Amino acid sequence: MPWPEHLPNGCPPEDAQPVAGSVYRFVDNDPPQLEDFLSWRELNPSEPCPKGLTECQTCGLSVFTSEEGVRTALRRKPFLRKKKPPWVI
Repeated sequence: MPWPEHLPNGCPPEDAQPVAGSVYRFVDNDPPQLEDFLSWRELNPSEPCPKGLTECQTCGLSVFTSEEGVRTALRRKPFLRKKKPPWVI
C-alpha cells in the first residue's frame, strides 16, 4: 500500500516501514465510520498544527500493534476511555 499523497515532504521518514498484519484503533463510532480513519490534518485542513506537533505528526494515524499496547495506552491516556473499544483493522 503506498503512502497517502497528502503527506508533506520527508514524511514519513525514509526508514519508516509499513505495518503488516492486524492493528488496533480507538474510534468514536460503533461500527466505525470513514471519519474514524482520517488523520487530524484531513479533518482540519486549514488549521495550524496543534502546539508541540509537527505537520508530519498531524498527517499520521495512531494505531496499536498489540492488545498490550492498547492496555498501556488506556492506562497512560485516560481520554481514550471515552472512545469505543478498539477495532482490529
